[in-house]
Amino acid sequence: MTQGYEPTIGASAFDEHYFPSAAYPAYPQSQIASGYGSSLEDAATFITGVTAAPIVVALAVYGMGRSFTKRRRTVDIEMTATGTEEVAEDETDGPECLTILEEEACEIDPSALITETPRTEKAQALIDTLKTGAYFAAWYFFNTAYNIYNKKALNAVALPWTAATIHLATGIPYVLFLWATQLRAAPQVSVQNVKNLSGVIAGHLGTHVGGVVASGAGAVSFMQIVKASEPVVSCILSAVLLGQVFTPAVYLTLIPIVGGVALASVTELSFTWLAFGSAMVSNVSSAMRAILAKKAMSKPQGKNMTEANLYGVLTIACFCLLLPVSLLVETPGKIAATWAAANAAGISSGYIAWNLFMSGACYYLYNETAFLALGRVNAVTHAIASTVKRIFIIIASVIVFRTSLSPLGIAGSAIAVAGAFLYAIAKQQKPKPKPEPAA
Repeated sequence: MTQGYEPTIGASAFDEHYFPSAAYPAYPQSQIASGYGSSLEDAATFITGVTAAPIVVALAVYGMGRSFTKRRRTVDIEMTATGTEEVAEDETDGPECLTILEEEACEIDPSALITETPRTEKAQALIDTLKTGAYFAAWYFFNTAYNIYNKKALNAVALPWTAATIHLATGIPYVLFLWATQLRAAPQVSVQNVKNLSGVIAGHLGTHVGGVVASGAGAVSFMQIVKASEPVVSCILSAVLLGQVFTPAVYLTLIPIVGGVALASVTELSFTWLAFGSAMVSNVSSAMRAILAKKAMSKPQGKNMTEANLYGVLTIACFCLLLPVSLLVETPGKIAATWAAANAAGISSGYIAWNLFMSGACYYLYNETAFLALGRVNAVTHAIASTVKRIFIIIASVIVFRTSLSPLGIAGSAIAVAGAFLYAIAKQQKPKPKPEPAA
């Protein structure tokens, strides 16, 4: 059972939605006041705090800097007077790929994008392996840290809309610094370019807000299990909006996904409809984002729009859209009252601010490192990595928050995650062409 903040007497219905006292027993207040909980939480916080700084600096200077812009393909699209698109000559022969977060994988050989100085084959292979391993390690690290810090912040103050806004705001100074110092070539986008991405922006915003609300309303592990059902939503929307039909094997893999999520839901000790519904909103938004991203490929995106720069633009646009909505849903008065109630319960402002800031920093960095990692592997490796990442987060959250899982809940979780993995593999299998009739 997830531990969290127990609302004080007379708490609003909003607080009760997120922290029903039966589902979320209070932390020992003496521990929260100083910003520390159990020894496991102390270890997680200490390790993250100590290692985050050098990892951030190293990735900013090396992986996300000039070497990144050299390795990644940038398609500069300009509209001519006749409305046709001009693409750089070195891009006309290869298939295009636009990876929107870690949910989409490039279906091209990443080695085709490498234009570095020739090295011996073995040395180059070793360097590439080490780089890929470092990117994956950073992706897993920041993604897990984000989920833990975010949950701890929401346990302290039930302000998911405010937290989601802070997550987006935290990454903006970081990416602006990279652009200003030329560590990364700054994108050149017009108002029309941003309009072309409006559907992707909306999908990304819904994915993030839905996930944050779900994390605040229920256990992190449960939210991850529900999000494993995204392939079901993706298949439905692809059929309705694109008329896309997959092979029978793809649809068969949806059965264990649906069954596993259903089994995990009915046995979830901290189940709330708010958590389930918000996670499903995140799933729908993520699937829509992927579909709309494919359509956006046919429209001008601007110059220097690498995938990392695309994510930076999405972050800034989403923040501008979310800020006024967040202030309407959670007014400054509501924020002040909730913060004061947490202080009165013994939770220090430093503890709250630290977890909000670190969740925002880790949120941006896990998406950045996901771009770097997934851009270097094929679709099958991407499917395996995403499955392992979800398992990693579930296990870490269960340990840190002492989430109680019943045997049936564990079985349902395993079935759902395995189904999501099989779906990703089946989706890569191309149907065999029908033999031509004999003349």
